[in-house]
Amino acid sequence: MLRLVDANMNRSREGLRVLEDIARFMLNDDALSQKFRQIRHKLIEADSSHQLLTSRDAYGDVGAQKPAARPRGNINDLVTANSRRVQESLRVLEEFAQLPDTIPNLDSDWFKSARFTLYTLEKELTQCLLRKDKIEKLTGLYVIIDPLFLRGRNEIEVARQAIRGGAKIIQLRDKKREHGELLPIARQLRQLCTQEGVLFIINDYLDLALASDADGLLDFYGQQAQAGRTGREGGECFGRLRDRRVEDGLTVPLQVQVDMQPPMQPWAALTKPYRQSNQCSTKERDNAQVQEDRSSGRHPDHEDRQTARRPRADGAGERQTGDRPQ
Repeated sequence: MLRLVDANMNRSREGLRVLEDIARFMLNDDALSQKFRQIRHKLIEADSSHQLLTSRDAYGDVGAQKPAARPRGNINDLVTANSRRVQESLRVLEEFAQLPDTIPNLDSDWFKSARFTLYTLEKELTQCLLRKDKIEKLTGLYVIIDPLFLRGRNEIEVARQAIRGGAKIIQLRDKKREHGELLPIARQLRQLCTQEGVLFIINDYLDLALASDADGLLDFYGQQAQAGRTGREGGECFGRLRDRRVEDGLTVPLQVQVDMQPPMQPWAALTKPYRQSNQCSTKERDNAQVQEDRSSGRHPDHEDRQTARRPRADGAGERQTGDRPQ
């Protein structure tokens, strides 16, 4: 039994060291690496007895000659493999620590607590690596797919041609159609971008970004997003989007609570503060839209003075285009 405890102690500490060094050297995340270090040091304290060391028999281990582990495809595979290794070893220690003839200072409850902590830390570390990878890809040609400028061309074909031409980021922007109409297009674009190794960004709509599993969100206008809103068009498709996380403007498919953490990235600037709350009145929205239109030159105040005016209700018409005062 001591050999079993010793082997699982070693597995746990070795896997934790790999995770700790990834957080420390690849992410420069001192807080996250400290969390792994604390668990590893606690295991060292629990293994202070020489009973485990004297019972060790590495050459006599019948499982020592097993085939080597399959090659890791990327750093995320490395995190997954070592996290599983630690979690499984902690479960073994948790179970055997409950037996009466085990080493007295082994605490089954602590091993259980550490195991559940590792579940969370694995998620946090993976999320940080995914975000780092996406941020590093934010270079090169950035193409915006907006039907307003496509002149009837298919969004998917235009995106495919842009990628062939060297685009590294594809953004879907559509201010006209409802979300229910955009969702199939967004999913097709997401599939295309995934196949080509290109980032896919959604403009403005958090629910659409989550439903299509987009890589990012542009113009994210809120510190706390309510992903399950059903009051918008096509909302029946998005009622299942609760408990997803969006950080720094990048969506990551993890089942945790929505939690925005500043500072936000430049592409996630708060450009439309009047949309931050769903509770603002229609009048407030209209006034805010008027202010936005005026600043962009789209308001009637900026129209040409030669534009025809509508006749009054009493039949007395106002001057038409080209009229000059006498």
